[in-house]
This record gives sequence, C-alpha cells and structure tokens, in this order.
Amino acid sequence: MKRLLAAFGLTAVLLLSPALAGPAGAEISGPCTAKINNVDVGPLNSSNSADAIKVDRNAVVPVSTQSTGLITTYKVQMAFAGIKWTVAKGTSDGNSWSKTVKVKTYSRYGTGLYKVSGTSSGPGACSGAALVKITGKSPFTTAAGAFSALIFVGGLVGLIHSVTVAGVGKVVGIA
Repeated sequence: MKRLLAAFGLTAVLLLSPALAGPAGAEISGPCTAKINNVDVGPLNSSNSADAIKVDRNAVVPVSTQSTGLITTYKVQMAFAGIKWTVAKGTSDGNSWSKTVKVKTYSRYGTGLYKVSGTSSGPGACSGAALVKITGKSPFTTAAGAFSALIFVGGLVGLIHSVTVAGVGKVVGIA
C-alpha cells in the first residue's frame, strides 16, 4: 500500500500536471487559408508550442477562413486538457466565412493553451487546427490551474508521507 501511494504521488507530480497543457501547433488541409487574430495559421509548426497564437482573455479577435471553392457549412471547436466543445457553426454561400470572437466568452477554463480546430464542407472543404495561448490572468486563479495545483500538492503529500513512513530506501526500492 505504501509503495502504491508513493507511485501515485510520483506519477502525479511528474506526469499529470504537465499533461494539462494539451497538444501544440497548427495545420491546414485542403484548399484553404485560415487566420486567428490576423495571424495566418498555415505556416505555423504543428510541433512547436512557441508558435501558439497569443491573445488576451479580454480581447475581441477576428477569425476567418477562405477557400478556393464553395464552403457550404463550417464548425469550430475548442479543446482544453482533452475537453472539447463547439464554439461556432454555420452555413456559407461563398468561399469564406469570418467571425469576431469575444475570447472571454469561449475560454471557459481561463488562461492557458487551447486547441482551436475547424472543418468546412462543400467543394472547398478543408480542415485545420491551431494552438492559441490565452493570456491575461494567472493560471492558478482558473479552474484548470487550481485543479492542477491540487493534484500536484496531493501527489507531493503522498510522496512525503510514503518517504516518512517507509524510509527513502524502501520507497525507491533499494533497501
């Protein structure tokens, strides 16, 4: 039981907290271009979180897609720590669509890294995704930040308890 508690604590401290950041980057497939906050997401490196588009949580941000063919419908979703929800969907009678977005309305988990993905249908069908970094408020004052801190502290307490009760050598398996 003590080793299980120590393993849980170590796992929580080392693995769980960083995993809440989510996936990174952007990509576009199909005959489209897309912009978030006037930044073209096409050339961004999908494996480099430094390419995340930065927006303030109180900003109103333009979002747009343009295709070489007709777009009939579109859907935009956001994801944070593996939780995904739809933020926009609609129809189009041309080869583009655009919206202005109140960031605060859609960033339900506060500041941090969100994955924004979109798909469109029709002859100009395409899809894309971009990492957006919402700034302007301490992550520890958000629901996700508080949860992450709670998991970290719980894991740390479990690890300290295990070391105290069983001794360092027994916890790491050398005694």
